[in-house]
Amino acid sequence: MTGDIAYAGKRHEYDAAGLWLDELASRVGCTAADIQMVPGNHDVDRDQIKGLTEMMLAAIGNEGEAKLHDFLEEAVAREVLYLRFEEYRRFADAYQCPLDCSGNSSAERRVELADGRAIRFVRLNSALICSRRKAPGVRIVVASPDLPPKAHRGRKETACDVLFTRTQSRIAQDVASPTEPHRGRSLSA
Repeated sequence: MTGDIAYAGKRHEYDAAGLWLDELASRVGCTAADIQMVPGNHDVDRDQIKGLTEMMLAAIGNEGEAKLHDFLEEAVAREVLYLRFEEYRRFADAYQCPLDCSGNSSAERRVELADGRAIRFVRLNSALICSRRKAPGVRIVVASPDLPPKAHRGRKETACDVLFTRTQSRIAQDVASPTEPHRGRSLSA
């Protein structure tokens, strides 16, 4: 699921989504652990954006990606940024798909398909700096510059699926005219 599981990041929305998702999983024959997800901007509880969180998001908006990385390096600042995802985190944990709250822009999971065949899912949190409102020109980090192939049992995996909340046309537009290079790719919001 590529984001916007809820509308406003509230528990009752995730409870309803969970009922639907469980029914869907049952009908297609997969387990909860087979489901992969990433948060979208509607998975942010904007009621949690106040005080320090607002100041941090404003600083990121004004100073860019370097400021985001400064905040992500500090445990307390990281927790403040991730508080807005409290209900999403509870929901995602129930599907064994935890939100990476360590300050990385992605998390990944390897799924064995058959002997010698696997898929590596890379989940990118492009909603991390969502604020109370849309702010034109705000830049967000969606990925590390390179997602290197991983070695598994002596074999290199040469491809991966990436889940994040950007439309295909927007991704193509961003790739066609990327912004300055950073530790992660920076895209206009």
